[in-house]
Amino acid sequence: MNRPYLPEDIAIADLETPYASAPDAKGALGNAEYAARNGKRVLAVFGADWCPDARRFASVLAAPQLQDFLSERYEIVLIDVGRYDKNLDLAAGYGLQTVEGAPAIIIADADGRVINPGGAYDWRTARTRRPQEFADFLAVYAEVPAP
Repeated sequence: MNRPYLPEDIAIADLETPYASAPDAKGALGNAEYAARNGKRVLAVFGADWCPDARRFASVLAAPQLQDFLSERYEIVLIDVGRYDKNLDLAAGYGLQTVEGAPAIIIADADGRVINPGGAYDWRTARTRRPQEFADFLAVYAEVPAP
C-alpha cells in the first residue's frame, strides 16, 4: 500500500472558512460522484467552520504533501452543515439520518456505496490526531473494497 508520509512537525495551515467557502454542495457532490466513475473514491466531509475538528480535517486535506496522493485517489467534497441545519439531505443519502457531530466523514465508491460504514464520526477528535494518522486513514480507505 502506497502511503504518504507526514512528519510530526509538519506545518498545517489552519483554514478559516473551508466549509462556507466550498462550492455548492449538491453540485459538487454530483460532480464528484460522476468523476469517481474513473476509479476514485468520493470523500464527503460534512463539517462546519465553527468546529475546530472539522476545520482541522479540511486543513490537513489541503496540505501540499497530500495533494498528489489525494488527487489520484479521491474526489473531495467539503459540505457545510451549518448548525446541523444545512445539507442534511446529502448526509441522509449516505445513510446518516442525522449528523451527530463534525466532521462526519463518508467515503463512497462511484455507485454511492459507503466504504467506511459505522466510521463516519471517527474524526470528531481530528485536532488531537497526529498528521500521519490522517495519511494512514486516507491510504487504507483508498484501497478497501466496497462492501
